[in-house]
Amino acid sequence: MLLRSPVEGYALPARRLAAADLTGGFATPRVAVEVIAGAGLTTLPGVGHIPPVEAPRAMAAVIARLAGTAPAP
Repeated sequence: MLLRSPVEGYALPARRLAAADLTGGFATPRVAVEVIAGAGLTTLPGVGHIPPVEAPRAMAAVIARLAGTAPAP
């Protein structure tokens, strides 16, 4: 979907989002939020901020690896 979008249709919202101060809205979330962090880091060379679109096979491999090594909750 993103790859079919016109550049102008993506660029303007991206510029506005970059210029927006959203910090006040994050002080009190209105929905349940879960943040999970670990010690691992996987870097996908040449991939930007949308790994599932830019490198779907690499992203799937990372998820499969993590799913296979994650301890049961």
